[in-house]
Amino acid sequence: MKPLLLRIDDAAALLSVGRTKIYQLIREGFLPTVSLAGDKRVPRVAVERLVANAMRPAKESEPFIASEPMVPPDLSGLSDEELWELEQKGREAASSSTPKPPMVAPKPPPNRGGRPKGYPVSGAAKVAKERAQERREREQKRREPPCWHPPRQHNTAVAWPAALDDEEE
Repeated sequence: MKPLLLRIDDAAALLSVGRTKIYQLIREGFLPTVSLAGDKRVPRVAVERLVANAMRPAKESEPFIASEPMVPPDLSGLSDEELWELEQKGREAASSSTPKPPMVAPKPPPNRGGRPKGYPVSGAAKVAKERAQERREREQKRREPPCWHPPRQHNTAVAWPAALDDEEE
């Protein structure tokens, strides 16, 4: 018995594409998902409809409607030549009239640590910021050349005041 809902990896294996492509198809609306216990699952019917729509000419393809059951095409009665022709028609239709994906805003660059700009700074972050500033100032002082002062002049001949007894005489 075939499962009704496929994991992302299983859907990727069924379509012979990577996980990233499956997520792209989901994001662009070509593959609907069902959330089951916090996991995303892809209905098998949606995968089969995607393949069937890719094989039809672009004029006949329809958007996915969840209320309609999907019946996969029966290709067992076709000869090799008919299958080859059908594959060629599908490729021509896909290459000539592939709809452009909707414009998606580019993702911002990943946050490489620290808080995003514009967010308030917490008390601990303020203390850490002040300490970092103090550390930078200490490093800057250490790198600066010392101030030059002229050498002190020490007078070796110091005249001591006369003793009090000497003044009276």
